[in-house]
Order: sequence, then structure tokens, then C-alpha cells
Amino acid sequence: MRQEAFGDQSLTVESCDNREREMRDWLQAKIDSEAKFLQVRRIIDRFRGREAYADLDRRWTAKVTDVRNWFVFAASERWREDNSEHKHYADSGGKSGGQKEKLAYQFGLEWGAVRSRSFRFVVIDEAFGRGSDESAQYGLQLSAQLNLQLLMVTPLQK
Repeated sequence: MRQEAFGDQSLTVESCDNREREMRDWLQAKIDSEAKFLQVRRIIDRFRGREAYADLDRRWTAKVTDVRNWFVFAASERWREDNSEHKHYADSGGKSGGQKEKLAYQFGLEWGAVRSRSFRFVVIDEAFGRGSDESAQYGLQLSAQLNLQLLMVTPLQK
């Protein structure tokens, strides 16, 4: 509310809710947008490193921008006859490089399925570095059979 004096009189201006739904929705979206803007600004400030928190922000930035930290995966091998669990893998923990590769090959994609509308781009970071040549060849052939497009990041080893 704002009040202005003019000689012997004053003028008071106050904000009242607009009763039109379209206007209320637009104003709420504007408020939500401003909140999102402030949230993004706080994130960018952390990326830049706030003056009193530079080391903390540097560690935070390294952690949140590493996509390997975004999800934790688990897989369960089950017997078909009764659906009882045979083995459980938590984020490939405790497995060798070759075992992790084989575990990844076993789950989730349909053989020979060609779907023009499905997203089949895969980025692989050093996927075949620890496995055998046969395992690497198998992985590449499997990717071709599943119609995957691969971007592989690997040191010059093989």
C-alpha cells in the first residue's frame, strides 16, 4: 500500500487480487519464473565460487557436474521359473571390469528391435579397457545388433 499527500487530501493506492483466472494464472507463473531465476542464479554463483566458500564450491561443482554421481544403479539376476533372486549387483560394486561389462550387456534392451523413434545414443567411458579383446568385440557386435550409436572415450590401448 502506498500513500501520497496532496494539500488537504491524500491518495492511497493498494494492490487487490485480480478476480480473472487468466490474470491470476499469469501472475502466479511470473512469481514461479522469478523463483526459478533466483534458484538458477544461486547455482551459477556456486559454479563461479562464492568469495567465502571458494573451496567448498569447487568441490561441490566437481561433484554435481560429474554425471557418474547422478544415479546409483542396481541389478538383480532372477530365475525365470520362480522369479527368485540369483544374484544382486549394487552399482557394479565388487566386480572386475570384464564382469561389469558382461553385467551391462545382459539387461534392458530388446534383441534386433529397430525403433526409429527410440533414442539409442550411448556414451561409453573406457568401457573395454579392462576386459579381453573378445569381450570388447562382443560388446561392439552387441551394440550393432541393438542398433546403438556409440561415442566411446578410451585411451589408446587396443
